[in-house]
Amino acid sequence: MKKITIVVTALLLIQSITLTAQLERQNGLSITLKGPNTKIEGVTAVDASAKTQHLRFLSEGYKKAKLNELKDEFLFRYNIFADEMEFIKDGEIYFLSKTKNQTITFLDINRTFKVIELDGKLQYLEINYNGKVALYTKQSVIYKEGKVATTQFETSKKSKFIKKKDEHYITIDNSEIIKLPKGKKDFYALFGEKSNAIKKYAKNEKISRKKVTDIIQILKHYNSI
Repeated sequence: MKKITIVVTALLLIQSITLTAQLERQNGLSITLKGPNTKIEGVTAVDASAKTQHLRFLSEGYKKAKLNELKDEFLFRYNIFADEMEFIKDGEIYFLSKTKNQTITFLDINRTFKVIELDGKLQYLEINYNGKVALYTKQSVIYKEGKVATTQFETSKKSKFIKKKDEHYITIDNSEIIKLPKGKKDFYALFGEKSNAIKKYAKNEKISRKKVTDIIQILKHYNSI
């Protein structure tokens, strides 16, 4: 796989509008970029149904974003299917190498993704809420291979991308990240000695826990008591 390493030097005086120069202006920064693997079990993404191509990405185009606490802005696009952050350099698409706890914030849409180790590998999760308790969302898109009809009684089906249901994860007081429990009993048990207070609050406020906004409301209350 093609790799490019961009190494920062504090002595660089020449400024440029290119991504490379933007990175070079950051003192002490070293970032590795890698070329994407567009193959899907021997089939390229282009072969999938045109109607589902957009599902692979968070946004149609590349959006202004900030990397960690750097001052400069870059143009990134989150490839949900590949779970990679893309950008274009010299007409080629590259992926930003993942670094644990790295954050990418898309400025125009106000959405932030964080690199977290999940199931033994580094993955991008969206930060929904951050405090003593943090809530994250993992998005996933899968590729379903089409089928060619072999008889007159069968119907051919095009290959397509399918967006799976979002999965939510939580950390409490910097504990290990876990999948958000679906059951009411297991959910409230997360809050330990404050579980009864949280349960009472949710009941009084008529919070269903079915929406991310509902969960965030509960977490805000937990952080306040």
